[in-house]
Amino acid sequence: MKKILFVFLAVVMTGAYSFAQVNISGVNQNGNGNNANVNQTGVLNISGVSQNGDVNDADVDQKGLINISAIKQGGDNGYAKVFQFGMLNFADIDQTGNFNNAVISQFGNYNDAIVDQWGGMYNWSTIFQNGDENYAYTYQAGSMYNNIEVGQYGDNNYAHMVQYDGQYNWITARQRGNGNDVRVEQDGGMGNWTRTLQRGDENRAYVDQFGGTYNWAIVKQFNDKNEVDILQDGGYWNTAKVRQNGYENTAKTEQYGGEFNRSKVVQVGTGNDVYSYQASGERNKINVYQNGDNNYAYATQTAGKRNRIVTEQFGTVNRSVVTQVEGKRNLADVYQSGDYNNAEVNQTEGKSNVAFVTQYGYYNDAKVNQELGRKNDADVYQVGDMNDADVYQLGGIFNKAYVEQYGEENEAGIAQVANLSTTAWIGQLGNENEAGVLQVLNSNSISEIAQIGDLNSAAIAQLGTENTYAGIGQFGINNEAAIVQFAVANSEALILQEGNGNEALSIQALGVNNDADVMQLGSYNKSYTLQVGSNNTVDVYQNGLGHMSSVTQFGNGNTAVVSQYNAGVNP
Repeated sequence: MKKILFVFLAVVMTGAYSFAQVNISGVNQNGNGNNANVNQTGVLNISGVSQNGDVNDADVDQKGLINISAIKQGGDNGYAKVFQFGMLNFADIDQTGNFNNAVISQFGNYNDAIVDQWGGMYNWSTIFQNGDENYAYTYQAGSMYNNIEVGQYGDNNYAHMVQYDGQYNWITARQRGNGNDVRVEQDGGMGNWTRTLQRGDENRAYVDQFGGTYNWAIVKQFNDKNEVDILQDGGYWNTAKVRQNGYENTAKTEQYGGEFNRSKVVQVGTGNDVYSYQASGERNKINVYQNGDNNYAYATQTAGKRNRIVTEQFGTVNRSVVTQVEGKRNLADVYQSGDYNNAEVNQTEGKSNVAFVTQYGYYNDAKVNQELGRKNDADVYQVGDMNDADVYQLGGIFNKAYVEQYGEENEAGIAQVANLSTTAWIGQLGNENEAGVLQVLNSNSISEIAQIGDLNSAAIAQLGTENTYAGIGQFGINNEAAIVQFAVANSEALILQEGNGNEALSIQALGVNNDADVMQLGSYNKSYTLQVGSNNTVDVYQNGLGHMSSVTQFGNGNTAVVSQYNAGVNP
């Protein structure tokens, strides 16, 4: 409304006094030791100064076409200074309280600056604008050491700063370029501060802080069409940092519930996107770093308590999605270098969950899903191209899963459901290898798969076991191995194969203290073992080419030993 009235008055006065200077000044002072200095040069400069109180000081200097200034001060030692040069500059300063200070300097066309300060106590605001159509609005209330400073250089810049309820708050925003937009609001007071720096064109930054107490947010953007949105609620030592260097990058950060939360986002490149969310607080941390083009990172934490998410992505079109829900010492780190990699980590009911995903190469995919929690641990490491790893852990306690893959088009999957203290490990080196581990309703069971070579396949299933071990090691090309242990305890199964085209299957069920060991050296060997009962043992050793062995044992206390060699092969 003030802006409209100013423009209307300027038009009217210009028409009435088209052949005159038309300088107008009105000064009203009520109190002791007040000082007002008005200097106007040009066409239609208008200034109004009203000072109520003691030892107030107002200084207005206007030059050019249609500059308008209004200053109102009430209280103690307020200081206001306005300097305008150009066309249609407007300035409005309204101060009430103690030791207030407001300075406005405008150069160029269509600049508009408004400063409102109430509540007193060391408040000061500075606005400097250079260019065309710049607009800055500042509002402070609630007193105590508040500070706002705005600097804009270029065209069509906009800055909106609001502080409410006071106490140690301060805001700094600087813009250099065209079409930039900044809006910062702080509420609840107590040590809040924010800093925004934008260089380039059409950059956007929005910061909202509520609830107060040592919150601070920093936004830095360089180049064009970057956007940042930060919202902090609930207070208590929250921190949000965003730095973007490039074009069309987007970062949005939300924090609720407070207590030592922090979020840091750094993006370098073009078209990168980050969303981070923290809710119920207590020492949460989110760090996201992206360097490249069109990368996407999504990180959320809800119920809080010492949670951490760190995501780093280098390359093009990488994607990372990390979700942690009920919290309590959850940790999830994702590192991706290359192009078109995808990482997904989901931890829900929480309590000491840990997940690490590291990928180097192209078109790699890693998924970790840990639900209902309780000290689950998952680690995925992939180097190469088009590798795929899936880890699923549900309802367990002290479960651990590890996947390491080097090469191309390898696939690994681990599923652990309702287990107690189980461990699964898969390591693959080569190309187009496949490995899978399934463990359900187990206690103190371990599964391990190691494959070196190409086109190997391995699978382990342990169901309803206790104190069991299953291991597969394959070295060569096109080997296949599988182990199944069902409702057994204190049992062990091991398959080792070196060569090409070997096959091995070991099954143990319904018993205790069973042991099955298979070793095959050479090519195209086959071994099949089945043991049902307790205290059974089978050992198979085959060395050479084209051997076949089948062992079936039902009952208790059985033992079978098989050794086969080709002629001329020393045992």
